[in-house]
Amino acid sequence: MAQPIKAITERSGISHFFGVADVGVIEGNFEDETTIWHIGDPDPEWFMVGPNGVTFSIEGEAKAYVRYELWDTQPPPIDPSWRSWEGQIYLASGRIVAVSYYDEADYYTPFDLGRQATNWLVRISAKTPTNDTDPEFPSKIYRASLFKLQFWTTGRGARLQ
Repeated sequence: MAQPIKAITERSGISHFFGVADVGVIEGNFEDETTIWHIGDPDPEWFMVGPNGVTFSIEGEAKAYVRYELWDTQPPPIDPSWRSWEGQIYLASGRIVAVSYYDEADYYTPFDLGRQATNWLVRISAKTPTNDTDPEFPSKIYRASLFKLQFWTTGRGARLQ
């Protein structure tokens, strides 16, 4: 049975949420790696995955709340009220961070997955609740965009081509 290893939720809403990026790449520690700024606009989809990051589309001025989860194996299916996608993402440093952008980039709480140069299996999920009943997110939110990124690996660290 799948077990969570660790998880964090950004406790304050993120205005002008842009996406989630690899910290080491943003800091310039992996010069030849693609950054979140090269991934592109998620339109018409609600997200776009690229090496070292994910960009998201948010309706209007809604604040975003992001939750990261590291699992020992594939997590159980997510509630069907969430939009969800499963696939792979390559992360050079294995440390990720939420990014907002309005005139300049702001970075939030980093989350360390514990492995560099790894092709992670990931489930990316999103919803915009009309109430405050989700226990994994702050109870004061209303009409915010919630994003959950669940990571696990098969043990292979090879980069996708």
